[in-house]
This record gives sequence, structure tokens and C-alpha cells, in this order.
Amino acid sequence: ERTHTKGPGGDLRVLISGASRGLPRSAVYIALKTALLSFAQGFEQDLRPHGISVSIIQPGFVEAQMTEERVVKPFVIGPKEAAMKILEGIEKNRFQIVFPKKQLGFLV
Repeated sequence: ERTHTKGPGGDLRVLISGASRGLPRSAVYIALKTALLSFAQGFEQDLRPHGISVSIIQPGFVEAQMTEERVVKPFVIGPKEAAMKILEGIEKNRFQIVFPKKQLGFLV
């Protein structure tokens, strides 16, 4: 049996988009993202006693070069607004940082 001692602590951030609901032509992608979400939830419980916080970041569509060709971008926000939402969630030590909140009702 391995004994763990509480270390100096730290932070772990995991970015997961698309883990809320299955989408057409994205079955494997969504399944992997959902598995990563479950993994992070368990990992957070393992790391908490060691002073390490875990945050899951689940953004909606953020204006970027990789999203500019998409025809449908529900609830799209700019990169500065996205960065502010992430920082706000980290400062409040939230486990799950989801934005925009509208996407929850849309995707769930």
C-alpha cells in the first residue's frame, strides 16, 4: 500500500467541450469527451486530499480561427469574454466552469 503525504498543493485545469450531449457525426468525439469528464471527476476526488484543485472548463463556441467556418455557432462568445469566465471560475475555485450558461438548457 502506498502512503501519500499532503504536498504543497497546486491546480489542474482540464478543457472539455462537447461533453454535454451527443451530436450528429460526432459519436466517438463526444464519447471521449464524456469519458474525460468522468475521469476528471474521479481524479478531483483523488487529488483533493493532496491540496490539488481540479477545474473542468466546458466552453461553448468561442470565436476563433477554428470555428470561423462553422455555419451554426449557438451562443458564440468572444475570446476575451471566454477568458474572463475561465478566470472568474478559477478564482471562485469552481470544479466545473461552464459557459455560456444558456448552453446548458440548449444541450441538455
